[in-house]
Amino acid sequence: MRIALIANPHASRVSSRQRDRVVAVLAARHKLELLQTSHPGHATELAARAVADGAEVVAVLGGDGTVNEVVNGLRDADAALALLGGGRVNVLARGLGLPASPDRATTRLLELLAAGTRRRVSLGVAGERCFALNAGLGLGGAIVREVERRQRAKQLYGDRAYWSERDRQLCEAAGIRYRVNRRGTPHHPSDLAQHECVILSDQRDWSFVTPAGPLTVRVGGRLATDNGEVIRDALLAGFGIALKSTWDVAPHLRSGELVTVLDSYPLGETVAIWAVYPSRAFVPPKTVAFIDFLAAHFGDPPYWDDELDRAAN
Repeated sequence: MRIALIANPHASRVSSRQRDRVVAVLAARHKLELLQTSHPGHATELAARAVADGAEVVAVLGGDGTVNEVVNGLRDADAALALLGGGRVNVLARGLGLPASPDRATTRLLELLAAGTRRRVSLGVAGERCFALNAGLGLGGAIVREVERRQRAKQLYGDRAYWSERDRQLCEAAGIRYRVNRRGTPHHPSDLAQHECVILSDQRDWSFVTPAGPLTVRVGGRLATDNGEVIRDALLAGFGIALKSTWDVAPHLRSGELVTVLDSYPLGETVAIWAVYPSRAFVPPKTVAFIDFLAAHFGDPPYWDDELDRAAN
């Protein structure tokens, strides 16, 4: 039997060694062609091409996203779909009672082929795409769509990439444009207790330097996260007031999307950039030059604040 094996080398649980084991087992019993994806949507193209070239079975070694692409490539074709696992969850394979482990799934596939067993699965259609199990709409669909656009983040952070995108989407979905004039512009750090604040890593005590001495204000808000990008997006969505490094939001300050408040009250805690190098009598000139460059570039004021000052003037 002619089998086209479509493998996603970037799937969560697909390694070159795992792929080679699957290839060796299938090739020992059937005529096999290995096709590897290289970009989003590629599996759909490969599946359609494999069927046109005479493949009777298209096997997928990859996650649910790759499976969905292959399903769309097999639409209206007579070729059978085989699921060999390799993804983080393998929702469709589990729903059909198939093994999630590629090794066990390959063994099971050989058994089913030998027995001539097939199962018909109904497809749903959403727009121009079809799906075999479920389709995400609204917030859930938006989260998956954005994570799939950033494959590198998905590979590095796994499920946390979805959590981060969830927080970002919730900020946008809230649809609340925060205006300081709604509760009055804070003129003193103590006014922050009456405002909606966006909190980083549960840091609810904000310290300031005032003419009367150090002052710590306990702030509150509906959103707390350990992701700086989420805080920035929350500010742009009008979610409230936050402590934010100006280098991260400088473009938005220049455009007027964001504004600063309490400029007359410096923060009680500042963040420094440290240059750490071995203590020795002779410091190489290139090290001295690099440290001088850092001091000039990130000194007082740092280049991003200097750009803001020039833009304001």
